[in-house]
Amino acid sequence: MCCLRSVIPCLMRQLERLSTVQVSILVGLLLLGGYGFQRRTEEFSTHYGWDHQTPDSALGKAADALTYLNNPPGYLADFLTTIGESGRRLYAWSEVTMDLAFPIVYGTLLAVWLYRRYSPQWSARLLWLPLTAAVVDILFENSITAYLAFTNQTDPSQLAYVAITASAIKFSGIIASILLGLVGEWNTHLRKNVSPSQRNDIKDDPSQGQGTVS
Repeated sequence: MCCLRSVIPCLMRQLERLSTVQVSILVGLLLLGGYGFQRRTEEFSTHYGWDHQTPDSALGKAADALTYLNNPPGYLADFLTTIGESGRRLYAWSEVTMDLAFPIVYGTLLAVWLYRRYSPQWSARLLWLPLTAAVVDILFENSITAYLAFTNQTDPSQLAYVAITASAIKFSGIIASILLGLVGEWNTHLRKNVSPSQRNDIKDDPSQGQGTVS
């Protein structure tokens, strides 16, 4: 319990130290990762006969999400069987390299966004969203799909349900973080346009981001 209590304060100290240049580098890595995933999807479609999203991205596309949710073991089995041994090797290595770093990048960027748009009291609560999404992505979704691909298993059985649960938690955390970030942006915009007298009335609002109210 003590370790868990120290996670968010430690994270907030690290976020405080991030410079604009470092954040810009992370944004660049995010875009590079997105391009990499797009190229991987195209590779599976062109050379391995898989015309849908990979399991770790399936919930991001409505048609594939419905299929995956309806039958997680079947979706994973179809994917692993269709792409063959060489495709499974490509997928496994991408999961433990590119897809291992990507959650760290998006998790950090979402955390920075929330940290800079909400007060420390609110940040301490909201930062659990991107943190949980990134940790679940790495420890459960990525590790399971990489394990299945590395071991050439085409019958994922119960592991598929763990993977899709992790994927659902990941996407929920990401979407919630983005929505809260947008709310924070809108809140900051509104408060920049109020008069000094109005600011005095609302400056103690705990939902205020850092530096948005003088």
